[in-house]
Amino acid sequence: MSWSGGLDSTALLAVLSDFAKAEKNFPLAAFHVNYGLRGEASEADERFCRDLAALWDVPLTVRRVTAEERAARQGESIQEWARRLRRAELASWAADGWLIALGHHQDDLAETVLLRLARGASPGNLAGMQVFAPPYWRPFLPTPKAALAAYLADRGIPHREDASNGTLIYSRNVIRHEILPALAQLYPGATERIAACALEAQDLAAWCQEKLAGEMGDAPFPDFFTQKSPGLARLALATLINRLGHHRQLSRRLLDKILSRLRRGEAFVQELPRGGWVVLQEGRVSVRNAKTSVTKAARSRQHQLSLADSSLSALLEPGSYALFSGNQGVWVLDREFSRKGEPLSPELVRVYGAGARKTVRFTGSRHQWLLKRLYSAWGLDSCQRGVVRLVERNGETLGLYDGLALLTPRPDGGQARCQADFDLRYFKQDENVEDPRS
Repeated sequence: MSWSGGLDSTALLAVLSDFAKAEKNFPLAAFHVNYGLRGEASEADERFCRDLAALWDVPLTVRRVTAEERAARQGESIQEWARRLRRAELASWAADGWLIALGHHQDDLAETVLLRLARGASPGNLAGMQVFAPPYWRPFLPTPKAALAAYLADRGIPHREDASNGTLIYSRNVIRHEILPALAQLYPGATERIAACALEAQDLAAWCQEKLAGEMGDAPFPDFFTQKSPGLARLALATLINRLGHHRQLSRRLLDKILSRLRRGEAFVQELPRGGWVVLQEGRVSVRNAKTSVTKAARSRQHQLSLADSSLSALLEPGSYALFSGNQGVWVLDREFSRKGEPLSPELVRVYGAGARKTVRFTGSRHQWLLKRLYSAWGLDSCQRGVVRLVERNGETLGLYDGLALLTPRPDGGQARCQADFDLRYFKQDENVEDPRS
């Protein structure tokens, strides 16, 4: 189980420890992450967990986050970064066959419901968590936090308090310390009813999803979505997308954007936050799984440059989505063509550095260019030439990539930059791509 040393996870470990001792064939282990974000307090949390685990004879694994890992955080809040790191570690435990127990309780669920309502979640996504969603198990989800606190107090079991949980700089803390108490004062039992409503909405959504999945098949027509009410259309689209796996960031805004494009009936490719695409092609809607991980958005020009200088950098044209393989220098480019009649399909595009004596021929042109002369005509100095990469498709050069934009020749031989700026919002590594030249 995941154990922070706080009230809820300590109560969960106490219950599971008792159960494991009663059931001899019930293995139990605890996992703690020391992020090193709160100095001595983080060290004290780790010592507390080690001492209590030894007292209860529970095997404990501690993951200590290094200073280098903390410094490498880019474009994420501390909470997002910590959650991503923790979930990656827990995923490795799940891959080894462990069931991951989490200490989320009824109050956590009610907080999540209010947060998601305010952010525009649909009814089926209000809860955000389930009692049992393999590999995660949340046995305390129907249990109030006060009951867990009373349980620890009755048994004289200590726990740790994270001081950051009391500050009001985080949205969840505002809901926890101000909004929910105010609601409970106006309507006693409000927290319990909010959580119960979310779980009921979850059951109703699951039933609707099952019905919708049976009706729409694997590649439905756009009319299947556009003829339904907005709520059902969003639920049907989310059902189709989630066949690829769990997508935590399927917001109402994203679903409405895709539905709007479906209503127009024009072929398109829409990227999803955690990899994959929704595609409308030849009148059918399908979802492609990229099997990749996606970075957070580039927050600034400086961040864009750092991505461009990385061994994993991405070249994205508006309407295009690229997968980069660092070992082979191969790109898969899924393009949304603006010209009618061109295919909507993945293409292999090669990105590489070349010497000044390389001769290139740009797409749509019969003229060949010596790179040395092209560099001179475009005014690229020796430093700029060192970072330029050729972007080639089917033996023809799409352009020269300088880390920020694609450079192509004008008819008069001058330099033309990509009309719409290149977008470095995402980079993704794909280990399954093979070099078309090999």
